[in-house]
Amino acid sequence: MIDILKNILLKDITTYKTGGLADFFVEVKTESDLESAVLWAHEKGLPFFILSGGSNVLFSDTGYRGLIIKLINDDLNFVSPDLIFAGAGVKMTTLVNFMLANNLSGLEWASGIPGSLGGSMRGNAGCFGGEIANSVLNLKIAEILEGKCFWKEYVKNDCLFLYRESIFKKNDNLIVWQALLKLEKGDRVKSENLLMENINKRKLSQPLEYPCAGSVFKNVILKDADEFLKLFPGAPVINDVIAAGWLIEQCGLKGEIYNQAQISLKHANFIINLGGATSDDIYYLINLCQKNVKEKFFVNLETEIQLIGF
Repeated sequence: MIDILKNILLKDITTYKTGGLADFFVEVKTESDLESAVLWAHEKGLPFFILSGGSNVLFSDTGYRGLIIKLINDDLNFVSPDLIFAGAGVKMTTLVNFMLANNLSGLEWASGIPGSLGGSMRGNAGCFGGEIANSVLNLKIAEILEGKCFWKEYVKNDCLFLYRESIFKKNDNLIVWQALLKLEKGDRVKSENLLMENINKRKLSQPLEYPCAGSVFKNVILKDADEFLKLFPGAPVINDVIAAGWLIEQCGLKGEIYNQAQISLKHANFIINLGGATSDDIYYLINLCQKNVKEKFFVNLETEIQLIGF
C-alpha cells in the first residue's frame, strides 16, 4: 500500500537544497509499489519524476506539478562471490562500503558520490577514470506504457552507455529498478588506501562543504581538437576532451556570485548554494557559464545535471 503525500518541499529531498513544492510525493520499496504509483499518476493525468538520491538534479522554484516517485529499494544480495544484485535505491556510499566489507574491488572511484545506484546508472556516473558502466552485467527495467509497468531484462549493451549518457537519460519511460554488478576480488587494505586517496582528492578539489549537485556540466568532446588547439594553444585537451571547469575558469567566472549561489572557487564546474540560494540563482549562473564559454571558445556546455521546470 503506497502513501501519497501532498506538498513536499523539493529543497528537503535534493542535495542542492533548493526548489519549490511538489504537488505529490511517494516512496516506493517494491515492484508493486512502483506499479501502483505509476498507475495512480496515470489515472490522475499527472506526470511523474523518478528521484533516487536527490543529487544531479535542479528543480525550479515553482516546484513540480505532478508526482515525485522516490526509489528506496535498497536491497543488496550476493549471487556469487563477485556478483551482486543491488536495488536502484542503494546509496553509492553503501555500495562502496559493502564492497569493502566483502573484500571486493572495482568501485573505489565512487567514494564520496552522494547519489544512489539508479541515478548513477542513468547518467553513467564516473570519476578518477572509472564509471558505473564498467561494473554492469544486466539490469531489471520497468518500461512505462499507458500507466503500466512492463518488466524487462537489459544486458549492458542495451543500455547504450556513453560518457555521462545512457538510454535511460534519453527515455524517461525506462526506469532502472535493479542491477547485477560484477566486481573483482580485491585487497581490502589496497582498496581502503585508494578510497582515502580519492576522498582526499575530492576534499581538495570539490566544494563538499556546500550544498551542490556535483559537476554541473559535461566535459566537452571536441569535434576537431587540432583546430581547437590552433585557436587556443596550450589548452589542456586530453583524448579530444576539454574540461568544462577549465573553460569556465578561463572566462574569469571562477568565484562568481549571484545572490546566494556561487561558481565554486575550488572547482569551476561546481555551482554551490552558499546558504539560502534559490534555483533561479543557480540557473542564472548556469546560463552565464554557457553564454561566456560559447562566446569565447565557440563550444556548447551541456548540463550534466537535470534541469526540471526551466
